[in-house]
Amino acid sequence: MEFSNGRIKFNRGDDDALMVALSDGSTFKDGDKVFFSLKTEPSDTDDILQIESEDRVPYNGVANAAMLVSITHEDTIEIDLGKYYYDIYVEWSDGTFRTVVEPIRFTLAPGGSHDEDETGDGA
Repeated sequence: MEFSNGRIKFNRGDDDALMVALSDGSTFKDGDKVFFSLKTEPSDTDDILQIESEDRVPYNGVANAAMLVSITHEDTIEIDLGKYYYDIYVEWSDGTFRTVVEPIRFTLAPGGSHDEDETGDGA
């Protein structure tokens, strides 16, 4: 996975993770969730992929200051290569929401030999 100005280039079929920390220094508590969503266009209401995480991790020496969002090979292997948009939001344990990353470019690029669908042809 490569980052450039918030944009992500991800190799289809890879396993990797994003660490989500809040700019105001807030920490996460039991019941808080982070959602990573992938869409064709920023205004789309339907997600191509949505990953939910409650995996709290330390950040800058502070316990529970980040969430780890794992993207597995199974999440991307069926998605067509190309340009998409991702966003990230938090659902707090009290039911309120906060967008922490507005929709920004996500490119799904060819992976290595592991980048094959069930037919084995990589398409």
